[in-house]
Amino acid sequence: MNAKAVDETFSNGFEQLTLNEVILETKLFNEKNVNVKECELILAKLVYLFNHDEPMTEDQTSIIFFNLTKLTQNDDETIKSLLYTALSYLTSFSSFCMITNVISRDLNSKSEATRIKALKMLCHVIDSQNPIQLERNLKINIVSKTSWISDAALQTSINIFESSHEILRKCQEEISQVLFGSKIESVQTKAFILTKLLKQNDNVSFVKTILQMIKTPDSMTEALSVLLLKEIRLMIVRDNLQIKDRELMSKFVAFIEGCLLDTSDAVFIEAAKIYIGVNNIENKRLEKLVKHLNEFISCGESIYVYIGLKLLRGLSQNPQRLPLFKHVPDLRSLLDSSDPLILEYTISILIKTSKPEELEEVLDQIYKLINKIPSYLWKEIVTFAVDGAKQSNSTAKSISALLINSIREHSDVSLRIMSSETLGQLSLENSSIRRTVLNFFTEYIEDSTSSELSIIMIEFIGQIMRLEKSPEKY
Repeated sequence: MNAKAVDETFSNGFEQLTLNEVILETKLFNEKNVNVKECELILAKLVYLFNHDEPMTEDQTSIIFFNLTKLTQNDDETIKSLLYTALSYLTSFSSFCMITNVISRDLNSKSEATRIKALKMLCHVIDSQNPIQLERNLKINIVSKTSWISDAALQTSINIFESSHEILRKCQEEISQVLFGSKIESVQTKAFILTKLLKQNDNVSFVKTILQMIKTPDSMTEALSVLLLKEIRLMIVRDNLQIKDRELMSKFVAFIEGCLLDTSDAVFIEAAKIYIGVNNIENKRLEKLVKHLNEFISCGESIYVYIGLKLLRGLSQNPQRLPLFKHVPDLRSLLDSSDPLILEYTISILIKTSKPEELEEVLDQIYKLINKIPSYLWKEIVTFAVDGAKQSNSTAKSISALLINSIREHSDVSLRIMSSETLGQLSLENSSIRRTVLNFFTEYIEDSTSSELSIIMIEFIGQIMRLEKSPEKY
């Protein structure tokens, strides 16, 4: 019984308890033939007080601890469970290592619940463990046919890795056995985490393990597949595999493409995050992925809409992928969303993928939302403006109208300065908007309350007028 279960069971009956009363009751543990029910009740009282942060002196802790040790030979499962729960609150006690032998013995208990409790307690007495005995106990419990025991043994191994990594290296065969043989999600993932820890200084061996894993994707649980994909993604970026190891990269891509067909949304999403960033994949091979993302967006559930847009945004960052957006339905309706992240990703995608004839309407919609747009997104819009204006005169005019409106209406001076600098630069590069910008700047500075903004506009006015045939009328 854990602390939460004790609270739920006895919360009404234990509210008036005092620590001294319960300490006196623990003397019962010293009797030769203890009353099991009475012991269970006293242990439950202790756990209740511990769980409610009852303050204890060193002397009180000592009395409680040594009285508790009298119950370590008792094989009643409820007593054993409550005993370990109570002891878990006393791990900082100076003599706690005295129960090392008790824990070592219980690691081989016939009771599965007791073995699990002992495994969880093992990390608190690790310094006083016999290395050979510890190795043997870990190996036996890691490959236990009972998944809860195997899980607890792996979690304990992770917890003691820093202090016992040399012992754990001798358990690699057993860890590998459950990594490739278990069908239990938590067991597989913890075995993988432990494998990574053990091979953190041997990248070649770790890569071999990953390659062995991706040969049998059907043997992996959803959680392990996601964890493995995250690791592959990290390796691709960290080791620059797209350039430095194309053979390994091709093996990873084959595995990733298989994961894109997985029925699990979690696996698909993690695979998609990697796939959209692979450079040498033809757009045609990405069409199914885009179709799947469209389904996410059209389902209406905010979390899926968000994920679909986030991944599409990643695609839109690569100019080579822009043709794929002909397969994406019109996203402009999402500009009405009240979710700031959905709004942000929609704007980011639309400013890069809208056709010139659609851009003016899109920018008008964006302008209406200008006070909802965070400054970092506005920087992205402004950056796009410089490139987008080069595509056509109509695009340049649409963008300049947006920038002019933002300067007039937005309350953030830094945003207006950014828009002014971009607008001025665009006017120098595109003659179709030059006079419009010049007229706006000369009119705006008359009533401007920002000296910094006025100086920027005056500087651009001077540069633009050098390009005008009749500057005197300004």
